[in-house]
Parts: sequence; structure tokens; C-alpha cells
Amino acid sequence: MPATKDITHITAKENTGNYNPVQIPRILWSNRGLLATLTMQDLRSRYAGSVLGLAWMLVIPLVQLTIYTFVFGYIYRVGQGKSIVEYALSLFCGFVPFIVVSESLSSAPSRIIGQPNFVKKVVFPLEVLPLIPISVSAIHALGALTILFLAVCFIGQGLHVTLVWLPMLIIILLLQVIGLSWMLSSLGVFIRDLTSTIQLIIQFLFFLTPITYPLSLVPEKFLTIYRLNPLVGIIENFRRVILEGKAPILMDVIYPLGCGVIFTIAGFYCFQRYRRAFADVV
Repeated sequence: MPATKDITHITAKENTGNYNPVQIPRILWSNRGLLATLTMQDLRSRYAGSVLGLAWMLVIPLVQLTIYTFVFGYIYRVGQGKSIVEYALSLFCGFVPFIVVSESLSSAPSRIIGQPNFVKKVVFPLEVLPLIPISVSAIHALGALTILFLAVCFIGQGLHVTLVWLPMLIIILLLQVIGLSWMLSSLGVFIRDLTSTIQLIIQFLFFLTPITYPLSLVPEKFLTIYRLNPLVGIIENFRRVILEGKAPILMDVIYPLGCGVIFTIAGFYCFQRYRRAFADVV
């Protein structure tokens, strides 16, 4: 059956203009088939005609990891006495969740204005469109996470039972990204410079998050402000449960979770508030 017919069938379930955040799980669940279909279409179009195809999902993070490890591990020596292998694994732990953040948010502002045909469909569930790059980035991150697990098994200390905490951390991260994506995609319809602005902010965010350096290098007087970044707790706990075999730090779970819930509710409200004007502007 053609994808367009499948989409038409699923979109009939949409309840437009619903501001109630309690409906978010129902909206996501009822449109899961549509999201899967559009995600596969995005992946196929992205790698269509390439020699390596989906293998790029593994090649790109490996190349980035190699470059960052060489620059920050060998040249700047920010590993604080760690071996280059330990530093590379620590770097990769921070890099994996940032893949989801950077890929999702960088494309969010242009997601609605880039799909005018869907916007003009009265019954189309527009909430799904900002979730497509999140799904794609999650697949990319899953490939990178597979490489990380293999590296931990063969050149690290092996996998720990504390990995059972990892799904919880991933859900918290997705809550943050989903809410921000809804908000940015709705604002991006009216503010066309938002795409370039967000890409610049992501560059700053990369260096204001303990990815290429340990949290211990942050000066004590800036640490409180620095920890306002909800990604700090997520990345630190990624390292704890994957590399150190320790349970997450409670405060580094509660604060990012609170931010995720707030972002999701605020983003959903913002999206529903302005969606009626999308068709007029696009």
C-alpha cells in the first residue's frame, strides 16, 4: 500500500487545537505508525544514492570521535591523567546524547515551513513533523551507542548491571528534546532567522557541556550556573551507568526530569497555540 494512503488513514485520528498536556501520550501513541513511516522515508531519502548507505550512521560518529579524541586527548590533554582509551570512551559517552540534541534541534525550526503540503491538510497531525528528526537522530545515536558498548566490552572494563538505568536517562533526554522541538518548530514558522540562531547556540552548547572535558575542570565559582544546563546531569549519569558501574546521582536525575516535563508541556502548548496560523504563513 502506498505511504500516502497509509498516512491519510492515520491522520484522521488527530484532535486539533487540544491544549491539554495529558493528551500528549495519546497523540503520540495514536500516530506511531505515521511517525514510523515518515522516519523511514526520511532515512531512505537521506542516504539514497550513497555508496555506504546506512553505514554512514556508524562511520560519521567514529570519524568525529577520532578527531575529538586526537584534538582534545592528544593535543590539549584534557583527560586529566586518563589513558587515551579511557578518555575516548568518556568522550563517546557525552557525544551519544548530544547527537540527539544537535540533530533534532538544528532542524526543528524549519520542519513546519519545509512541509507546506502537510501543513495545508486540515486533518494532518502536525505534532508529528518535529518528531521525525528526533526519531532519525535517535536511530543515529543507537548506532553510536552500539559502537560504544562494543568498545566498552573489548577495550574497557565491560558492561555493568547499572545499564538498567540507561532507558530512564534516555526517556528524560527525549522529553527535553521533544518539548524544545515543538516550541522551535512553531516559532520557526514566524521567525525565519531561528534556524541559524539555533545552529549557533548548539555550537556554544557543545562547549558548555562536559563532553570533551570532565566536569571537574569547571571552576567552582561557575559550577552552580553551569549545572543549570540540564544536559550536564544527563551526560554525567551516562558515564556513571555505562563506564563506572554506579547508579545515577539523584539530583542529576530530578533536575533534568523536571526540565523535560516543563519543556514538553510548554512546547506542546506553544505548538497548539500557534498551529492555526501555520497555513496562513506557510
